[in-house]
Amino acid sequence: MGRMNNRMVTRFQCYARQISGGVGGAIIGAAALMAGILPSYATADPAEQEVGERAEERWGALRDGDFEGAYFMTSPSFRSATTYEQFRNRFGGSVRWKDAEVMDTQCENERCTVYVALSYEVIGQPFGNTRTIKETWIHSRGEWWHHPN
Repeated sequence: MGRMNNRMVTRFQCYARQISGGVGGAIIGAAALMAGILPSYATADPAEQEVGERAEERWGALRDGDFEGAYFMTSPSFRSATTYEQFRNRFGGSVRWKDAEVMDTQCENERCTVYVALSYEVIGQPFGNTRTIKETWIHSRGEWWHHPN
C-alpha cells in the first residue's frame, strides 16, 4: 500500500509540474487533485493517462447499459473468440453499476493493470457495495483494449 501511495504522489507531482511548472505547480496540482478537479489516475505517463480514460469510458458505457460500446473496447483477440451475444450474456440482470473510478494505472510495455473502485447494487436487495477490481488492458493495432480474463 505504501508503495502505491508513494508512486501516486510521485506520478502526480510529475503531472502537476507538467501542467503548472516547478514546485509551485506540484502544490497547485495537489490542491487540484484534492478538490477533485483532476482524475485520481492523473499521471505524466501518456499511456497510463490514456488507459485510465479508456477504462472510465468503458465503465461509463456499462453503467449506461451500452454493452455494445463496452464490447467494442475489448481486445480484438477477445472479440474473435467471443460474440457480442456471449459478452452481453455475461452480465445478466442482477447487478446495476452505480459508479466506477480508476484508482491507479500501472503500465509496462504493451500491458497495463488498472485498479477500479466499482460501486454497484444487487437488484432486489436494499443495499449496495463498493469494491476494487483489477483489469488488464493491452496495446494492439495502435489502440488500448480491455482484455477480459
